[in-house]
Amino acid sequence: MVSMRMKVLSNFVLCLVVWIFSYNVLAEPVINYLVVYGEQLREKADSGDDKAQYDIAWNYYRGTSPFPRDYRKAYEYWLKAASNNHAPSANMLGGMYEDGKGVKKNDTKAVVCYTHSATLKNFEGSVNLARKYWNGEGIVQDHTVAYALNVVAAPQNNAKAYYTQISRATLEKWLTPREIEDAKKLAKDLAKSTNYFITIEEYLNAHGKVGFSKPLLAFKLD
Repeated sequence: MVSMRMKVLSNFVLCLVVWIFSYNVLAEPVINYLVVYGEQLREKADSGDDKAQYDIAWNYYRGTSPFPRDYRKAYEYWLKAASNNHAPSANMLGGMYEDGKGVKKNDTKAVVCYTHSATLKNFEGSVNLARKYWNGEGIVQDHTVAYALNVVAAPQNNAKAYYTQISRATLEKWLTPREIEDAKKLAKDLAKSTNYFITIEEYLNAHGKVGFSKPLLAFKLD
């Protein structure tokens, strides 16, 4: 019995030694790779590469090695990319304003970011903007605009079209036949639009509503 216990203990110690040795041997190359990766990504991001800015922001947002979690830095890099018309970054920036991460919570600025992303024909930006108009969060509530944005979003990503179709069926229950027709017309206008700030504001004005208290002509957070 004692011999068996000694054998088990010896095997355990051996495994532990092997593990420690392997860890020390392998850890240094991995760490060096991450450091080099981080330096290269930061260099590209700081040189103005919007894809690198998007990626480094995600790393800071999630706290992925070698980047510590830092919501403020994630915000700063997404802002740089969004200002350079990087649609996914504009959408993520809207989420940060909506959640109050890295910046003070502000639903109106979230809508500004989502509108910018949607203008650039980003699926997530369009869906998020539709949600804000549907709930009247940070912007005037308008179900017709929300429905129109939902219609426009679907063709942009076939893999996600099913989601918008289900959502659209739900929205239709809240709209009159006339509102649905108006929404489909607005959807066609949005599909051709290069500036959702203006296109949506014109629609709202024509129906006696005002979107932003200070109408915007382009992406601007100040």
